[in-house]
Amino acid sequence: MDDTKNASALEKPKAPKQSWPPLTLGDLGEAPLLMNTGDPQTGKRVRLKVLAFPFPPERQDEWAYRHKFALDKNETNRQFQTIMEVRSRLPRTCRLGLVPYKGQRNIGCTAIIVTSNATPVELERGTDLELIRAVQKVLGTRKPPYWVRPVPS
Repeated sequence: MDDTKNASALEKPKAPKQSWPPLTLGDLGEAPLLMNTGDPQTGKRVRLKVLAFPFPPERQDEWAYRHKFALDKNETNRQFQTIMEVRSRLPRTCRLGLVPYKGQRNIGCTAIIVTSNATPVELERGTDLELIRAVQKVLGTRKPPYWVRPVPS
């Protein structure tokens, strides 16, 4: 018997890639109400919230190394250029913003903002799973975005 055939027969079969469950609206949590100004006659004030993917410095570095991007730059320049490169690959309706970093309300980190509750059109965009999947693909993540109050600028 040929040794090459014998060696391949002894190799373990490769495990199939883990399949991820498809993204659903339930993964995004409950969408906020439409933002308002808090007029006492209209009821409770609803503040601005954004549907965002946090993109802190450590995730920026991971993205740069995974894509072999700007590795010759120092950390600050690499992170800045990574943010700009990621931004150029995102759907046009997405934007950059600041969200709380590790739950600390007064410390912000860069985030990819998919949409907000500022207008009815924006709020409806929060149900566009194709848009969200496109952002996940650019970021290389399976984690869903979540609704959060942005850090005041």
